[in-house]
Amino acid sequence: ENDVEVKIALLTATVKVFFKRAPECVDMLKVLLTNVLNDTSDTDLHDRSLLYYRLLQQGNIGNVAAKVIGSGKDVVTTFTEERASGMKQKLFE
Repeated sequence: ENDVEVKIALLTATVKVFFKRAPECVDMLKVLLTNVLNDTSDTDLHDRSLLYYRLLQQGNIGNVAAKVIGSGKDVVTTFTEERASGMKQKLFE
């Protein structure tokens, strides 16, 4: 399973670098996407590479793909259960 996580991280990092320095890594990205798309041993890896490939095929790499792939993740500070303690009391009565 660690092997798949490394491949996913490599794929995501390569695509992010592509947005910053496309001419220098376009060949590497082509080879990586080709290899990963042909590898069907892990569904998550295959689906993610297919998503990236389709986003990049849209032609508008400056907008849609960069926003989807390069967006940061929001930090979760509170959970719904913590906010709705009164609701939880009512549900379990």
